[in-house]
Amino acid sequence: MLIFRSPFKPFALIGLGVSLYFTLQAGQVSAQVIQISADSLELLIARRADSLLQARQKTSAASPPPAFQYSFSIQGAFNEGNVSRQLFEFLTHLSYTKGIVELETNPSFTYGEQNGQLAERDYYGDLNLSLFHERRLYGFAIGIFERSNLRAIRERYYGGGGLGFYFVRNDKVKVSLTNALIYEFTRFVEEGSVEVYRNSTRLKGRYLFFGGKMILSHLLFLQPALNEKENVRWSGLGALSFPIGKMLAFRASIENTYESIVEAGRQKNDLVWSVGLTFGNR
Repeated sequence: MLIFRSPFKPFALIGLGVSLYFTLQAGQVSAQVIQISADSLELLIARRADSLLQARQKTSAASPPPAFQYSFSIQGAFNEGNVSRQLFEFLTHLSYTKGIVELETNPSFTYGEQNGQLAERDYYGDLNLSLFHERRLYGFAIGIFERSNLRAIRERYYGGGGLGFYFVRNDKVKVSLTNALIYEFTRFVEEGSVEVYRNSTRLKGRYLFFGGKMILSHLLFLQPALNEKENVRWSGLGALSFPIGKMLAFRASIENTYESIVEAGRQKNDLVWSVGLTFGNR
């Protein structure tokens, strides 16, 4: 029996092994490339999502407040017993901003009875114009009308202008001081009328705590007359608000007012506290 042995068989086997080796190596490299590509794609997607989130946060943080802001509050205080007392307050805030101009008004109506007798039936209306309000130092003009049964004021109107300064103004804290020269005319129910010029200083503040879950605000006025030294008025209002929704908040306030010139039989000082609800986008 004749057996033929090919002299090329060992080389064929060697070539097959080399080919198989490189094929396996190429497969491993391809797998690694695929893995790297998948990892790179996943990293790219993660970075893109993070970039979009940061952009949205920046846009949200930089979004200015609405040009038109409003709020409506209904407050009251009640007491029964030796003294029967009912008090209702309706407060409004409206403001509109365009460019360097800001218009604001805060009309209110107060009605109260004590032991069945009328105590308060008071009206208040104002119009405030601010120029360059976006700056730390700005100018403003005001006009105000009042009528008060509690203080026996048949009519009071005053107006003037001055400058305001923001000590702090950011998303959490706003504190400003204003000073104005105003003319005031007051006609009492029985005691005639009074005309004076006043220097009016106002300290206004608003503070957000716990991420906006509690809001403290205050408004303080000191208004001495320039032509009558004994004629002085001052008032202070403090309020705490607790938002219970996007547009609704629980509000408690205390207000103290003092006037040195009043009608006979009227008190110079009045203190009122009340609680209620506020609705608005402010």
